[in-house]
Amino acid sequence: MCSALAEPGRPSFFTLYSQGLALADEIDDFIDLWHEGAGSQAGNVALYEYLGLTRDEYEVWVLDPDVLPQILIARRDSRPLPEVMKEYLDELLVAAHASDSATIKALRSWLAKR
Repeated sequence: MCSALAEPGRPSFFTLYSQGLALADEIDDFIDLWHEGAGSQAGNVALYEYLGLTRDEYEVWVLDPDVLPQILIARRDSRPLPEVMKEYLDELLVAAHASDSATIKALRSWLAKR
C-alpha cells in the first residue's frame, strides 16, 4: 500500500500515480478507503473525484483498468481523452486476443458516445 495513504490531506491517487509515487494497482487501496468512509469525510465526494479522475476518465478506467497510462498521456500532452483512447483502441485491435473482445467492444461504445 502506498505510504501516502495514511497521511491526512494526502494527494489523490492520480496525482501520486502521475508523479510516479503510486503504482496502477494501488488504486484499489484508495477505493477501499473511499468505501470505508474516506469519501464521506471529504464531503461525500464521488469516487471518481476522490481518485483524482474526471467522470470520463473514470468511465473509461472502469471499462479497462489498463488505461491509466493513456489518461496520463492525455493530461500530460493536453490532448482530448477520446483522441488518446482512439489510438489505444487501434493498438489494441492490432494486438487483440480473444480475451480483449469485451474490452474492445466497450471502448468502441464509449468512443461512439463522444
